[in-house]
Amino acid sequence: YHSLLREVYETHGVERPCGVPRTGLTLIDAREKERLERFGLEPHDLKEHPSALVKRIETTQHGEERTRLKHEAETALNAFFDAAAREAEAADPTIVKVLQKNHARMGKEIDQSESLLVRRIAERDQQLRSHIDALRSSLVPNGGLQEREMNPIAYLFKYGPAFLTNLTREIEAVEDGSHAFLLVP
Repeated sequence: YHSLLREVYETHGVERPCGVPRTGLTLIDAREKERLERFGLEPHDLKEHPSALVKRIETTQHGEERTRLKHEAETALNAFFDAAAREAEAADPTIVKVLQKNHARMGKEIDQSESLLVRRIAERDQQLRSHIDALRSSLVPNGGLQEREMNPIAYLFKYGPAFLTNLTREIEAVEDGSHAFLLVP
């Protein structure tokens, strides 16, 4: 908004002050840190759609075999359609586009099948989703910055007066205009 006030400053003959980049903080408690580590997430990952996070976590924790098999299937499919396209070029070049379209469709069907399977696995594991939702509501409430949505007084009540002393010390170490993730006791 500061940039929109140029005319106001000019009208009143006042020099416009220089903008100072704002430092942002997200506070992470020990339980949230443990959950992030358990699921192999970073705080910024929580901005991702919950379904995408569930898929990524499920794939990381349980889908290595499926990922390997999918890769093998895609490699075989690519080899088949590459060979078929070369043969089609010699036999009837008009069917090359049909082969390419079929190749793309089959790849998409493999992806859709995997997504369906992952969704069903995720539905079975509602606890994972509830943990992600709890992390999101705490670290990126309403999809925004924690500092804009949550009142720091709750942390003061929870951790006592030392919280402010520790927070002040930690903020001083953060570069102006950057965003830091701070572990609270």
